[in-house]
Amino acid sequence: MKFKPENLPWLVVGYGIILALGGLALGIGAFANPSTAVNYIDGADGIALGWAGRTLGLGLAMCLAIYLRSAAVYAVAFAGAIGRELGDLIATINVDGGVAMIAVVGVLLPLSLASQCQLAQPLPTAIKTLATMLWKRSPTR
Repeated sequence: MKFKPENLPWLVVGYGIILALGGLALGIGAFANPSTAVNYIDGADGIALGWAGRTLGLGLAMCLAIYLRSAAVYAVAFAGAIGRELGDLIATINVDGGVAMIAVVGVLLPLSLASQCQLAQPLPTAIKTLATMLWKRSPTR
């Protein structure tokens, strides 16, 4: 199977594969046992399950990007990752009173990769392209 869309560099595809595998592994693991969630707090199983859902969902979105081999879908998946990381950054600032370096890297790396995807296609166009692709691949169509 060819993983790389023709208009994306291997760096973007490689990072996407890491995000997909990590999202699937961490999400499924935390669903199976909430205490395995990263930064788990004793007794906060509900929060851990919510974290597992968002992590698994973004992992699945990246799997879709890899499967469809489309810069548009990569851009949408990276936009979701950026939203998740911005929320984590705000939470880190509120809890720790400072900025954790991992949160900053978590925002800047997907942002830079998403910008490479947007060189191929702007985000609103990417969302429209994704919807069209999914509509055409629908088994009822």
